[in-house]
Amino acid sequence: MKMLILAIVIMLVILGILKVQDMNKASSEQVVQKVLTNRKFNQVKVDTSNANIKVKQGNHYRILFEGRHKLLPKVEVKNKQLIVEDKDGIKVVNGNLFDLFKKHSVVPQITIELPDEKLKNIEIDDSNGSVTVQGVAVSQGEIDLSNGNIMVDHSTADGYNLDTSNGHVEINGSNKGDSYSKNDKARRVLSIDNSNGDITVSYGG
Repeated sequence: MKMLILAIVIMLVILGILKVQDMNKASSEQVVQKVLTNRKFNQVKVDTSNANIKVKQGNHYRILFEGRHKLLPKVEVKNKQLIVEDKDGIKVVNGNLFDLFKKHSVVPQITIELPDEKLKNIEIDDSNGSVTVQGVAVSQGEIDLSNGNIMVDHSTADGYNLDTSNGHVEINGSNKGDSYSKNDKARRVLSIDNSNGDITVSYGG
């Protein structure tokens, strides 16, 4: 009788453990929409494996994440520089790369909003996803992307160094082939390197 009771207790404990694991897994797979910070910044640095990144003008400073809970990035502001990075251990091995090709998948979206019309510097290193900078003037920076399209609709840089291995470079609506260079030794240069995808940049002057 005691053995039977012990066996039942052990079974209940095991079932409880499995239930907790299932709940933790469901929580990590849950799609969330979360504001990560509202602190002021004038520079942006993003280093992530897989995400669509959008920088745009808004009513206030805000970093918004939409995606699976376990892929929430680490965010901090140092010396007016916004830093967005993958958390330790959160890389392509999570299977997020394959989400890009699933019909009903949720690719993480990082939206960076700022009320100022100008951004002093931008640095983005992203493996898979799109990069869009809209309604904000970019004076200089570096964008490195492996797979996806890049669009900067207002640049005030003095020079440009734009290159894509598989795609097209479009400047102010004009197709420049797979590369474009102008005053690339200037003090303020916008440099963009894309392995697979198009690069679209608009600037005045």
